[in-house]
Amino acid sequence: MRKQGQSENTKRMDSVGQIIDTTMVLDEVFVEIFRYLPLQDRKSIRLTCHRFYKLCDDPLIQAGEVFILHGNAITISALHCLSMSTRKIHNIKFDYVNLQIEAIHAFFEQQGTHVRSLVFEGCSFEPRSMKCMIEFCVNLRSIALVRVGPNIVNDFKILDTNSIVCNKVTDLTLDLTNAADLSNRQFLRFFDIFPKIKKLNLNMSLNMANNQCSKIYSDVVSDSPLSFSCICDRLLALANQLEILKLNFGHKFLSKSIEPLINISNIRMKNLKELSLQSIKFSPDISIMPGSLLFEQLTSFHCGIKFESTDALYSVSIFLQHLLKSTPLRSLFLVNYPIPIDRELFQTLVKSKLMNLDLSFVFGDQIDFHPSSLESTLVPNYSLQHFYNIDILGHPLTLLLATYFRNLRHMLFAYVDNNDVIESLLFHLTHIRCLYLADCRDLSSCTEHPCFQQLLQSEGRTIDREFKRLARLAIIGAQYSLTMFLLSEFSFPNLKSLHLDNIHLRDHEIKVEQLWQLIQKLPELEYLCVCLVSPFPINFPQLLALFGNLHKLRHFNLEDYTSVFSRDYSGINSLFTASEYVQLFNLLPSLRSVRHLKNPSGGTALYHYDVTTKTVIDVANQSPSIRNDFRHIFLHTHS
Repeated sequence: MRKQGQSENTKRMDSVGQIIDTTMVLDEVFVEIFRYLPLQDRKSIRLTCHRFYKLCDDPLIQAGEVFILHGNAITISALHCLSMSTRKIHNIKFDYVNLQIEAIHAFFEQQGTHVRSLVFEGCSFEPRSMKCMIEFCVNLRSIALVRVGPNIVNDFKILDTNSIVCNKVTDLTLDLTNAADLSNRQFLRFFDIFPKIKKLNLNMSLNMANNQCSKIYSDVVSDSPLSFSCICDRLLALANQLEILKLNFGHKFLSKSIEPLINISNIRMKNLKELSLQSIKFSPDISIMPGSLLFEQLTSFHCGIKFESTDALYSVSIFLQHLLKSTPLRSLFLVNYPIPIDRELFQTLVKSKLMNLDLSFVFGDQIDFHPSSLESTLVPNYSLQHFYNIDILGHPLTLLLATYFRNLRHMLFAYVDNNDVIESLLFHLTHIRCLYLADCRDLSSCTEHPCFQQLLQSEGRTIDREFKRLARLAIIGAQYSLTMFLLSEFSFPNLKSLHLDNIHLRDHEIKVEQLWQLIQKLPELEYLCVCLVSPFPINFPQLLALFGNLHKLRHFNLEDYTSVFSRDYSGINSLFTASEYVQLFNLLPSLRSVRHLKNPSGGTALYHYDVTTKTVIDVANQSPSIRNDFRHIFLHTHS
């Protein structure tokens, strides 16, 4: 063993310590592990793990029965009650709670001056409680009502429209799917109270399905059920001040007529920077490209549009080309966009200055043009950095995009149904920093797509098998051959994070050994997560031998579902002993945390090395909330 490891061994204890202060001990691990995760997983963790609901650069974590505090944000659920705190809380979320006004008053009297954002999700409060909270939040900038009941809507009636506090709010989220009886007057009341909204997120899914949305010129200021014309009227009034607009009405709402949407697209929003249209259905005879549509400052467009037929594709293509040419667009999300993509749109994509491109759940078998038909002046684009490709079957388009965008840093491929796609792309994308493959099919042989090969030959490029810049690699739900193909055919000299989840093995005794031999060839590896669905029989001496060369490993997660999938190995279903885990820390001088899960009946071992006390700490004996958070941190985002 290296001298560095020997000197470290003298500092580490041969026994397992107990956690005294959970907060201080786990902070380091949470932040460290988060650094190594692929981009898509980091986004998912923020949704699944309450510790990262609002991730801060230097998070402070307090887990107890009083409340859950992470960073400068707090999540209050039905299991918690409000309590005093010396910390300054900037973001507060009420998650399906029913609180008394007495409990709210004292808490906000102390913390109100620090609060910047309030989120109410599925909450129910006593009358006047909303007024009580907002009056103390003199620096409030953001408020969100998510799936709230009608009583909170009624609470807004008592808020003062001339309130100094309400005039400072610029970010408003309204998810009124549970407020079925909302009237036009109640809807407009929100904007009377918060007149300076710059960021509006409006979700009315299914709520207005039975309303007469085709009546454009209805009485918008009335107690009648909320109509689409009322929404259009308010958007028109906010046109010059909105910077972010997100609309999600649900396809049932617009199933009969989408004529009112033309009113929205004719509104000139000169300051709008982000636009998101979700679950909006277009008929083939409607064009969404009116001449007056101008978004001079638009940098992000999320197109979650649904189509009744492909006849409307032409007008949509023109609409997208217009955005790419006439706006400083940097992020384009085409969700459920039906390929084929025409040659003009593809050329516009390549010539654009996009930095983020997302083709989520895009279906289609081919593009409707051949690469040879592209203009000779079409040069590679070096601006695109993030490319997400989920459930795409049109592999020629994928290959072309990857070929022309030469500065990709993060790529995500999920549910790819063609071997040639992955094989050809891997030979080309050796300069990226993060690669995520999820639920991709097994590879039988390495064959290059003719379209891709033609482009390589025409440019005189050679195939490089070394991923020099790749720092994060995640393979989720793949066959064994895909994993072996990647690790054996390519080299990863600077890989720091490797996540293998639900890897299906056959002839497990031989293939597990082969897999670990390849992992040992990753000298810079710092984070390793291996979750095997197939049996993984291994004793502790074998485990130690596998880590002989991983001297920089900081975090290790091993999940073994042996007895769930095979009766033959039920006898070795127990976890290792505490002293054996200490040996593993002694072997690897940089190791900071180990998580070992044996199917639900086998238990979970979770250990952390405290650099301050030089002690190996048994985390698994702590509270369930701590164990659950660690479970999320170690990438259970696919379940």
